[in-house]
Amino acid sequence: MLPQRLRSLAGYLVGTAENVPLEARVFHAVCLMVLCGIGLNVAFNFLIGLPEVAWLMLGVLMAAATVYYTSRFLNRVSAAMAVFLLACDLILPVNYYYNSGINGPTYAIFLLCLLVTISVAPRRQYPVWLPLNLAAMLAVFGWDYFHRDWLKENYESRGSRYLDFLYTYIIIGSLIIFIVTYIRKAYHAERGLARGRAAELAEANEVKNKLLSIIAHDLKEPLTSIQGFLELLGDKDMDAAQRRRLEAELMHRTRNASELLNNVLNWTRGQMDGLRARRVPVNLAGLLLPVIRLLEPLAEEKAINLTSAVSPATCVMGDPDMLQLVLRNLLTNAIKYSHPGGDVRITAESSVYYCVIMVRDNGDGIPPAQQARLFSLDTHSAQGTHAEKGAGLGLYLCREFMERQEGTIAFTTEAGKGTTFSVSLPCCRESETPYSKR
Repeated sequence: MLPQRLRSLAGYLVGTAENVPLEARVFHAVCLMVLCGIGLNVAFNFLIGLPEVAWLMLGVLMAAATVYYTSRFLNRVSAAMAVFLLACDLILPVNYYYNSGINGPTYAIFLLCLLVTISVAPRRQYPVWLPLNLAAMLAVFGWDYFHRDWLKENYESRGSRYLDFLYTYIIIGSLIIFIVTYIRKAYHAERGLARGRAAELAEANEVKNKLLSIIAHDLKEPLTSIQGFLELLGDKDMDAAQRRRLEAELMHRTRNASELLNNVLNWTRGQMDGLRARRVPVNLAGLLLPVIRLLEPLAEEKAINLTSAVSPATCVMGDPDMLQLVLRNLLTNAIKYSHPGGDVRITAESSVYYCVIMVRDNGDGIPPAQQARLFSLDTHSAQGTHAEKGAGLGLYLCREFMERQEGTIAFTTEAGKGTTFSVSLPCCRESETPYSKR
């Protein structure tokens, strides 16, 4: 609990990756460390007998706090950075004067200021801030070199001087460690996000290529066949038996093309519109009724017995449109890969929390080479038992739509005995009234 509170506090004080750029987060973190360091420095300089430096650091502390507040909470990051970096280069010469010049630790603070400049300033501003830092340092060093008597020794004793150097080393070292560690951590986090985006882009490109392939080949081919069949049906010399066969094949090709187009359009709509599941209580038997009616002619063509053993009381939490599309695809595939005279059966088993809907067929089963890639776009649809063709998009769409409903999809298969696809969704609560899609 404590680490979580600390992370929340850090996110509040520094900013998060979602709403604050990396340079600004580094700047805020540096400001906080500088405030802590300067606060300690004020007390330390009073302790070792350097009141002028202590009062100077107190003024710097107030200025740094104002700069931090302006950047973090007024969202004027660029202006705050500019004031901070300019103040560093102006205040350091003053600190150099009051802190014994070359005999004090100010030259090391110049290096810290240089590191902070590189860490927080936009790269395009380097030609401004880096030369300014160098010019400020060379100016005080040069003046000190040619005017040896302008400074006085401010340390009360030799021990206080060494203590000041030790303290400065610890503070500067801590700041350097913090800045470098923070930047490295942020860099690795940003690189991880970039890799994730690259992977998503590659996947999106793969999906685009797959869809183009589907539209160019799998949709074009049945439409071309339909055109050819229509031309043949215009032949007046064709006998009745040939005409019936052509009409049946024409209906089959048209149905396949319609199913494919429906899947492509549903998937595309989901991707472009950011389709979200509308999870409501759904009466499963009522949802299945129009699906079974739609597919009964397809089953009758192959003399397949299509039955449902789903209880009228079965209720699941899901999106009616998405779930109906998933079940329609699974039942269509079961009919497609069943032999004439076979059986396709849909059942549902409910536990306390989940309902498992199963679609069984007694076809040939799924070959092992296809099982690992069955729910991805990197698969090729096998021909059905009547040489029915598919595009391999249906199961990919089923998996995606089940995930959007916070459900799962899986399968078991046995060579020569058939396949069972299972989708799992939460059960309705007793107080919920199921939605029945007709």
